[in-house]
Amino acid sequence: MLAGTAFGQVFGTWKMNTALSKRQGAGPWASSYTVRYEQHPEGERVTTWRVTADGRSETEMYVLRFDGMEHPHVRPERFDSVSAHRLDGSTVEVQFKKNGKTMVRSLRRLSADSRQLTLDIRWVGEDRKAILILERQ
Repeated sequence: MLAGTAFGQVFGTWKMNTALSKRQGAGPWASSYTVRYEQHPEGERVTTWRVTADGRSETEMYVLRFDGMEHPHVRPERFDSVSAHRLDGSTVEVQFKKNGKTMVRSLRRLSADSRQLTLDIRWVGEDRKAILILERQ
């Protein structure tokens, strides 16, 4: 993937705009959320930093490979695998599974002006979802 392509426009650091982001349902919502996307030989390296509601800092890094296949997740206590594929020129679907069952489905959409990133996150089988609006840093 080249930095000049539509998907290359996502490379960089993005921070959640809490005023624009929406969450529904019970759960340990992060009070802050920052994500960095970097080019990787197999796809994209994703690093997230969150501060939980109780003040704990969490960092997670994994690689998105856009082949639609399941790949091991770095935190098996949360998920066994992660898979990703591109839906169109600005949208990526990511699924996180545990014991072969999809637990979380996320759609990532880059705005036309490449200044805003929307993460539409749904927990499968739960009344819990989030629409996170991230702004380029």
